[in-house]
Amino acid sequence: MFQHYSKPKENNFGFEKSGLYYNIPWRTTQEGAKKKIQYKPTTSDNPSTLLYTLGEEDGCKNHNLNSMLKYDHDKLVEIAIYITITDKTYSKDITNGYFELLSNQYGKAKEDIIDYKWHTDSSQISFFAMTDQAIVILLKPKENI
Repeated sequence: MFQHYSKPKENNFGFEKSGLYYNIPWRTTQEGAKKKIQYKPTTSDNPSTLLYTLGEEDGCKNHNLNSMLKYDHDKLVEIAIYITITDKTYSKDITNGYFELLSNQYGKAKEDIIDYKWHTDSSQISFFAMTDQAIVILLKPKENI
């Protein structure tokens, strides 16, 4: 997994076994989340979001990983991960790599009409392979399911 286009498989890109992104509990403040994520957030015009962009220098070879942490009254309520594939040659490998990463972390996915879902004690994780250029992974608190 990820051998030709990313860091070694021990990098989980923030998808922790707990079902939390970088082990950030739901309803955590923006300041609390910033302390948990090793990267600096990208500037955002929207005060209710934190944005992170990872690229080649962060281990994302042939793709970019953009994380958007959404807040309601400074409490974390949803996380959207947008993966854009920059080299279509690796599209299938990258898509399968992220799907395998999530399956290894959370077990067998439930297949739906448009996505795959995993449920943990804390979160619902949804995986959408939209095209050969984009993947979307959504994380929501279990109580919102």
